[in-house]
Amino acid sequence: MRTRSSVRTSLRRVTLQMALGALAIGPTLAVAQEDSVTVQAGTNYSENGFVRFFLGDRYRELWTAPIEVPVLSPDTFAGGLELLERGGGRQTKSLRFGSKDGREWVFRSIDKDQSGGLPRDFEDTVLDDIIQDQVSSKHPGGALVVDALLETVGVLHASPRLAVMADHPMLGEYRSEFGGMLGIIEERPDESDGAQGSPYKFRGHERVIGSDRFLERLRESSEDRSDARAFLTARLMDLLLGDWDRHEDQWRWAQVDRDGARHWLPIPRDRDNAFFHADGVIRRVGKMMRPFVVTFDENVSDLSGLTYNARLLDQLILPELTREEWQEVAAEVQGHLTDDVIANAVAVLPPAYYEGSGEDLIRKLRARRDRLTEILPAFYDQIVREAAVFATDEDDDLEVVREPGGSVVVRLDDRERGTYFERRFVPAETREVRIFLYDGDDRAIVQGASERGVVIRVIGGDGDDRLEDVTAAGSAPTIFYDSSGDNAFVTGPATTVDRRRYTLAAIDTLLRNNLPPARDWGVARSWFFPSVGWESEIGPVLGVGPMWVRFGFRQDPFATQMHAQLQVAPLEGRFGVKLSGRRRMTGNHAEARLDATATQISVTRFHGFGNDTPAGPNPDRMLVWSNRYGASAELRQFPTDNWQIGVGPAIEFTDPDPQFGSPAADTEPPGSGSFGVAGLQLGTAYDNRNSGSYPRSGVRVAAALAGYPLVWGDTPEGFVRSSATAATYFGVPLPLESTVALRAGGAWVLGDAPFQYAATVGGGSSLRGYRTNRFTGDQSVFGSAELRSLIGRVDLRIARGDIGTILLADLGRVFVSGEDSSTWHTAFGGGLWFGLVDRHLVGHSTIAFGERTTLNLGLGMPF
Repeated sequence: MRTRSSVRTSLRRVTLQMALGALAIGPTLAVAQEDSVTVQAGTNYSENGFVRFFLGDRYRELWTAPIEVPVLSPDTFAGGLELLERGGGRQTKSLRFGSKDGREWVFRSIDKDQSGGLPRDFEDTVLDDIIQDQVSSKHPGGALVVDALLETVGVLHASPRLAVMADHPMLGEYRSEFGGMLGIIEERPDESDGAQGSPYKFRGHERVIGSDRFLERLRESSEDRSDARAFLTARLMDLLLGDWDRHEDQWRWAQVDRDGARHWLPIPRDRDNAFFHADGVIRRVGKMMRPFVVTFDENVSDLSGLTYNARLLDQLILPELTREEWQEVAAEVQGHLTDDVIANAVAVLPPAYYEGSGEDLIRKLRARRDRLTEILPAFYDQIVREAAVFATDEDDDLEVVREPGGSVVVRLDDRERGTYFERRFVPAETREVRIFLYDGDDRAIVQGASERGVVIRVIGGDGDDRLEDVTAAGSAPTIFYDSSGDNAFVTGPATTVDRRRYTLAAIDTLLRNNLPPARDWGVARSWFFPSVGWESEIGPVLGVGPMWVRFGFRQDPFATQMHAQLQVAPLEGRFGVKLSGRRRMTGNHAEARLDATATQISVTRFHGFGNDTPAGPNPDRMLVWSNRYGASAELRQFPTDNWQIGVGPAIEFTDPDPQFGSPAADTEPPGSGSFGVAGLQLGTAYDNRNSGSYPRSGVRVAAALAGYPLVWGDTPEGFVRSSATAATYFGVPLPLESTVALRAGGAWVLGDAPFQYAATVGGGSSLRGYRTNRFTGDQSVFGSAELRSLIGRVDLRIARGDIGTILLADLGRVFVSGEDSSTWHTAFGGGLWFGLVDRHLVGHSTIAFGERTTLNLGLGMPF
């Protein structure tokens, strides 16, 4: 390892060369040496003790370390600056300036305001404090190191300089906020989209655009193309730097005219998350909620998370490059980043930052560089396994040629300028190719022959398209999707045509508005996926186990999901195993489900058949624990966004253990001994409520019908069970904002069924104020009414939100053949509800007075 002094010595030549080069690309800070100050980047991150254990060490020592930096005087920098406007996103504070030579500059704060990304209900709360502390995971000098490394590999970028903004009158209304602030000053590429007149070019490039306009241009015309090799170089640097936050707004694009087309070079910006370091207990919790937040280490342990935020640009640009081209670019990057280059890049840090992190950064960067060839195959596979190819809104011609052996050649032509995309995809690398034709009157032809190989999906847009598949019999599948325009289809033996308009699966509005488009490629896995639940009579039920998910085209939120789970009920000392599989059909119109269970965590309350059965002196004796083993399959259809229907077979074996002296043991009804059932289940549900968490209008209806003709053991005959519930919601004109919620339901059993399948009332889902399944019969009926009112807002320090009251009344009973009972069981009570983030997150607590007093807690509203 080279010493700090040797690194500094070798830097003298590099520094001199960079200073001479800076005369061409931009000024140094125009201040004298005495015009400098000693500052700390963030004294509020100097936590210790338990806080460090919980939140982590991170880069706290750097944020609190004193560093000497020059003062940036706006009236002398770059010949004098003119304040243009305040900029910045939700987290970074920034000011934009203009200089006399036509350039724009941006001054960005080193410290960030993380609360800008929080809903207002969490601002100035404990959660806000925890989120704000995440800034200490960012390296305060990381952008300086990134600058030197990008310069070496030839990635176009703006060079940042560390400075303290002078307390200058020019800052005007922003003087009190920005005067004395530590930040970086860097040139801001002009995003005029080619407006002429500026005498200055950003690093020699006259035209620079933002990502929104870049994406529009790629779609508008084939004359605009991305520079895929330059983008791959930048993305490989992202992997080396551990920079996971590379979404579309983190890029600008510079025009280069080449081969009769406009090619766009990437300009990465905003390097706040390079060398991101998160540790502590909260890191593992946060990883479950934000899997794309990845810690910088010697190994790239989570490629999927590291590339998640940039996946849309990756899928758009990188599929045109072959494996050999990827390897060439990676070799170029490795060749440029020698040990000396890395050491010199890190040595530009302020002395205190180098002492605290320099050797660590050097070691990790060298290790990641050496392992780049190990990372590359997985990254390449992530892009080409389900490759995407994009045409334009012009009239395009698509030709797909299937070759013997399974490879396919994809070629796009714009009818005026010729071929603008051509690539061979091989089955060893690619499962399917998705070709998006977009708008225009497009023509597509798929030809050739291959008995196996790559699936081709051709997706048309607006316009009158002609889509032909003339491949020979036995070829790999071709699927055409086109729901608009006057289209013509020529199909072959392996062709499928889908004319349905595609809509995303229904999902809560809050989630949909805060998530990027659904992932439709690759796989995700977790070996220890946790779950926490609560069941009446049992208490907490904890689960953990592996989950595997494959994503697919127009299969939202996944194509296939498999989950195995070991469950434990700690208060009862009982265990169980659950297996589940889900397969979402293309287009989200149907889903296949498989479930299997082997568990001891199963209990049924049984006081005997009847509407007037006594509670008994020992209610717990009425609990019948069972070992249950079952499997079911279901095909679930989604005719509309609000309506679903499911049907499938089910089989279950139950081995109960009635307690001595209990009604199940004394009367020995069907189900008191071991038994098994097999049959068919049918269910349907309709839900058009305006909100799933706090509904104020709409209805929800659910119904189920199950027939079990095959029975054995302690069940004398086959039986049928049906059930239904319905709820509706409407506002009422009261002084307080109020909603009335009404619910009714019941069940009906035909045949001598085991008591575990009988009709019951009791518990939170039917009759509060009574134990779960308190009354058992052949038929059951219940009704509930609630008045939900808003009181106002409340601040709990951990969060603030709406708080309101609940008044409730429940009514229910069961019917048993031969019993003459006129009793209707009732319960009354009330409680509170608390709602966050426009009531997308809601919890409630109610007390009901019936046969007993019950406390009910839950997420969402009671129904």
